[in-house]
Amino acid sequence: MYNLKNMNKQDKIHIALIITIPLLISVFWLKFMPNFPVEGDSISYTAIAKSLSAGQGFAENNKPSAELPGYPFFLSIAYSLFGKENYLAIKIIQFFILSLIGVFVYFIAKKLQIKPILAFGAALLTTLWPYLLLYANLILTEILFSLCLIFLIWYLLKINQNFTLFQAAILGILIGLSCLVRATFIFMPFWIIGFLMVFNKKLLPQNYFKKSLIIIAFFILALTPWTIRNYIQFNKFIPLYPSINSIISKGYVTLDYTQGPETSKSEQAGLKTIVSARLKNVYLFWNPGAGGTRADALIEKYPLAKYLYLLYKIFFFSMLAFAFYSLRFFKEKNVCFLWMFVFYFWLLHTALFPYPRFTLPIIPAIIILAFYSVNKIIVQLTSANNHQDIAG
Repeated sequence: MYNLKNMNKQDKIHIALIITIPLLISVFWLKFMPNFPVEGDSISYTAIAKSLSAGQGFAENNKPSAELPGYPFFLSIAYSLFGKENYLAIKIIQFFILSLIGVFVYFIAKKLQIKPILAFGAALLTTLWPYLLLYANLILTEILFSLCLIFLIWYLLKINQNFTLFQAAILGILIGLSCLVRATFIFMPFWIIGFLMVFNKKLLPQNYFKKSLIIIAFFILALTPWTIRNYIQFNKFIPLYPSINSIISKGYVTLDYTQGPETSKSEQAGLKTIVSARLKNVYLFWNPGAGGTRADALIEKYPLAKYLYLLYKIFFFSMLAFAFYSLRFFKEKNVCFLWMFVFYFWLLHTALFPYPRFTLPIIPAIIILAFYSVNKIIVQLTSANNHQDIAG
């Protein structure tokens, strides 16, 4: 897709800036942002990671854990290298991962034939996106999973629709490994297979069904070692934790996350209430932050942040509007592939629970689509002006 050895000077400069600027911003960010405590899911991740780095196995409180291994293993490497309480080192690494996300955004934007300066703008905006910066400062899976997702999009665009059986196997493995960071990807192989059949059959490769079976087989293969380990430890079939049943159950117990802890239960609610909650979720998934993780702490330290949050919300919906404009070009294969991932997360979390942070991994895709639309508009306006000049 993009050969690093054959990059021109402009691309090299852009990539150097995409990597450097977020790391410089991180110095300011880590100095002035509130020092958020490690709590909630972070406690489990850090406890398991410390157990791993101490050579005591994948355990929490001296008991084997079924938690997904991707992020704890990532943390354990950082703890082994920099110390068990060195959260600063982990945050710096996550800012570097954010830079890598920006690099892949640049490659993808160039693949969509977006002008280099706009591709650079899309990549830089991704690395400076407020909520991505916020989560780079937290001990949570968002940044690592966002890298998994953007890398998967890049790989799918790289192999194009005429991928080989070997590339189909690699695609299945990549989806499986991403699942071990966050279980959200559990339906992705089947989604890719079905989505193209329904919405864009011209993108179907040769031997499509054979390659589809290869993707699914290697997806399952990637999850098999962890499933075997869990069966040995717990005498239960646990390919992913939490299980699909518990995810669906949680989704239909929590009709609306904005209600807080005291949520309505689906068994106590009528069909009309359940349906209206799902319709509301269509918007809630896109509600940027909805107060956001740690927003209260941020506003308490910097009262002006509430006005910045309002400006961010206006900017976000403007970007979203440009992204939706790209649906005009949905039949173009690369645009179709990007929307395939966006629709997957939107539908999944609308049907289950649309906590705002679950939107975060597809923000880079939305930014690319928005800049794609801007690029198209510029090209169309330039072309129209040229025609007028010729006519004149």
